[in-house]
Amino acid sequence: MLIAESSFAVRTISFECFMVRILPKRLFRFMLIPWIVPLIMVAYAHGEAPPRVAIFPFQFHSKESLDYLQDAIFVTISSWLIEQGDIEVVERKQVRDALPRPETMEITEELTQRLARELDADYVITGNLTKVGDFVNIDARLVSIEKPGPPLRVASQYEGLEAAMEGLAEFAKSTRRRIVMASAVPPKEEKPPPESTITSIYEKVLEGVRGERPPPPQPVYGLETFHTVSTFLRGVDLGDVDGDGANEIVLIDKRTLWIYKQTGGRLRLFRKIEGHPNDHFLTLDVADVNRNGFAEIIVTNMRPRGLRSFILEFEENRIKKITDREKWFFRVVDSPAVGTLLVGQEIAVNRQPIGGIYPFVWKGKTFHPEKKPLTKKEIPVFSFNVGDLDGRGEASIVYVDYHDRLRVLNRDGGYRWESSDAYGGTDIFYSLGSRGSKPDEKRIYIPPRLLVRDLDGDGASEIIVSRNKFKLDMVERLRIYDRARLVDLAWRGMGLFENWGTPEISGYISDFQLKDIDGDGRDEIVITAVSKGILRSGASSSLLVYELF
Repeated sequence: MLIAESSFAVRTISFECFMVRILPKRLFRFMLIPWIVPLIMVAYAHGEAPPRVAIFPFQFHSKESLDYLQDAIFVTISSWLIEQGDIEVVERKQVRDALPRPETMEITEELTQRLARELDADYVITGNLTKVGDFVNIDARLVSIEKPGPPLRVASQYEGLEAAMEGLAEFAKSTRRRIVMASAVPPKEEKPPPESTITSIYEKVLEGVRGERPPPPQPVYGLETFHTVSTFLRGVDLGDVDGDGANEIVLIDKRTLWIYKQTGGRLRLFRKIEGHPNDHFLTLDVADVNRNGFAEIIVTNMRPRGLRSFILEFEENRIKKITDREKWFFRVVDSPAVGTLLVGQEIAVNRQPIGGIYPFVWKGKTFHPEKKPLTKKEIPVFSFNVGDLDGRGEASIVYVDYHDRLRVLNRDGGYRWESSDAYGGTDIFYSLGSRGSKPDEKRIYIPPRLLVRDLDGDGASEIIVSRNKFKLDMVERLRIYDRARLVDLAWRGMGLFENWGTPEISGYISDFQLKDIDGDGRDEIVITAVSKGILRSGASSSLLVYELF
């Protein structure tokens, strides 16, 4: 596996000490439950009853006895849920009495659904805890009894019981937000920007069969755009931003960020965030990188005085910054080889990316870089990815360099393959000067996103990358877009060869992603395509969706 073993300091602390240092405040909250519950019932006496949650005993998998953790788990989760007095937790004794004997029997989803109705609970929380040595795996779920939708789930590994309990606290916070949001009156719907044109059908272009090499793509329902705006869109990504179980669509241009919801083939504006006049958005990623059930929005942002990247998250019905003023170029890597991972690269004094690529971890209330890089090679983080290309269990580094050449390195950074043809191609750049673009200032063009996926399920990952063709090839200060397409490449013996590609479009692909946009459980290719592409003057951008069959 490519990732170097993480090296971060973890305090050595016994569980007994953890109970003394961490839990007293939680236990104090829990001791107040008998007094808080009547107050909750009085508050709801003249209105709708508060949502009611049943926390079932976690199931343990360990050589040692962990029964003493049940109290700590119940207190940790319930104390966060009842904190504001708007959620009721079923008494632990009621849940235990409702469980059939023996108590060691497996707690199944069917059993919890039945008992939840007997306990008059709206939600149930279940979980498994596995401890092997010092490492603790927790798999916890919040399931709604009556309301449809996927469960809120956290499945993470922690080093030590203290870290595991802190992870459960984060799960409890996410649980609380999900329940409060589901019970709240929906906010007033915002109108889309006046320049937007919304159509009613996806553009479905790719046709083939998963598991086999697709034939040349053919239009299925003709060519129709999903969304068009009069601006130069720089990025697109999707993720469950508000925790409702459905992916939102996030778009950026130079200094504006839009979040859309998709229902019935139509887009509805959910949030719009205007940046500072000096902002210069370079990349966009949307992923739940802190594992709390809500996808974060990660933006690499350049200001005249240097990087000022930030990370947004939906909390208490608003979008807020959880990380700001970061001096890192960010990207999210998502592949079978490493999972979903936030990575970053530092900026040099001359404003160029410098050094290796570092994984970031969530500690406390923000993200921190690990001490060991994924690779020490100075390669662009913007197109960096990792994949097992030949199905032998060994990860390779793949990226598009600053000269639009696709490169493959082995896990140690050694040369493996380089394309002779150009891939990627971009008109997203920033100036190395500190005060805007002057004629003599050098530009850094941002290599585009590169995805690694195993679409046919054969154990070997493919590479999906854009190919933008310019009428004026690689002219430093003038690029006129001609044609663009996406291609899927597979490793065959000694190099990468094309599996399939989308039809060529007129203009330029500024970004793309492969995620589920319509909630059907299948990933679609989502593209931001820029037309009228002489520089950025009078640019028009379209959101295109290609269905994979």
